[in-house]
Amino acid sequence: MMWRAATFALLCALLLPVAQVGAQSSRTQRLDDSSSPAARLMVTPRWMHDSAGRELSDDQMNALIAEVRGAEFRLDTEKFIGKQASIYLRLENPVRGLRTPSALRVQWTTRGKLRPGMLLPGERFLVFNGAVTEKRMVDFFDFTIQIDGRHLDGGLEFQPVFEIETVN
Repeated sequence: MMWRAATFALLCALLLPVAQVGAQSSRTQRLDDSSSPAARLMVTPRWMHDSAGRELSDDQMNALIAEVRGAEFRLDTEKFIGKQASIYLRLENPVRGLRTPSALRVQWTTRGKLRPGMLLPGERFLVFNGAVTEKRMVDFFDFTIQIDGRHLDGGLEFQPVFEIETVN
């Protein structure tokens, strides 16, 4: 029970955004999101399971959840107008404050053109596939962050990264 009390005080930081454009491969580039509202969001996770009157497994006892609503992303897609493209959301690995990538799971829903999904650190997820028709793609994300508290090592910080691959 002492571990649960100590972990409850943990703060997670979701860093939004940091503008960088750089080639990941010959076809993959990091999208510039510098026009997004800059933010460092501090969120306090809560216990995912209520232990009142029941036994919990170790996984259930250490499961934390945090939510971030309305994170706005403005992706600069101007130089890709008229091209067929795939846009991915990626979580870098390692994640600061986490001893193992499998201890973090990030899910999201969106309110615009980009697709909802789920990621672990080191993975990427296809959020858009089609013709780029706008100078800037804007969407709002509602994140649900699941954490295994047994693998935390201080404050948790991570930043979503958007990458684009063009076909033509």
